[in-house]
Amino acid sequence: MGQYFRPTVNEVYTNKNGSQYLCLSADGFDAEMIHTTSKWRFKALGCHMYDDGQIEWNWSIGGYFDTAQRRTANDD
Repeated sequence: MGQYFRPTVNEVYTNKNGSQYLCLSADGFDAEMIHTTSKWRFKALGCHMYDDGQIEWNWSIGGYFDTAQRRTANDD
């Protein structure tokens, strides 16, 4: 497991699975994240970062597809 870290709002992080997530809000080691392509939005609890800069979290809650974000992204 990596070291716990405090995510930064508006920063894009790469997960160990290769997916990218934008941090929308943060509180300590927890963050509201959104997958940059699918727009799956959730709260990541216990965020940690590895030496290579990739991240993971202990678990997540409240996940849903953010259709408003998805529409905006597809309209561009």
